[in-house]
Amino acid sequence: VVTVLGASFLEDSGDARNSPTEALLRLLGDVGQLRVHDPYLEAIGSVKVEREMTEALDGADAAVFMVAHSEYSELAPKALADSMRRRAVVDGRNIFSREKMQEAGFVYRGVGKGLIR
Repeated sequence: VVTVLGASFLEDSGDARNSPTEALLRLLGDVGQLRVHDPYLEAIGSVKVEREMTEALDGADAAVFMVAHSEYSELAPKALADSMRRRAVVDGRNIFSREKMQEAGFVYRGVGKGLIR
């Protein structure tokens, strides 16, 4: 289960025009179960968007953050870990601190942050 968080083009916006999430969803189309969360959208393309973040993350193996919605920046690593089955995060907008995520037991990849072990 992969949960993509954020489908709009801009943070805290319901505008999905030119959203990079559309391309990601096409690439992830073959992945087992795919969920999308966005507090501002009902759908992106033909994909239904889950409005409740806890529902979207429940039992997820990986979370991919595509938009820096304020709701995501308020999310504590422990709360995220408690919702997910496995602890893997791809942070496409540098929302989280690598150190805090790793302290919470996450495999964490921040776009543009490089790999530090």
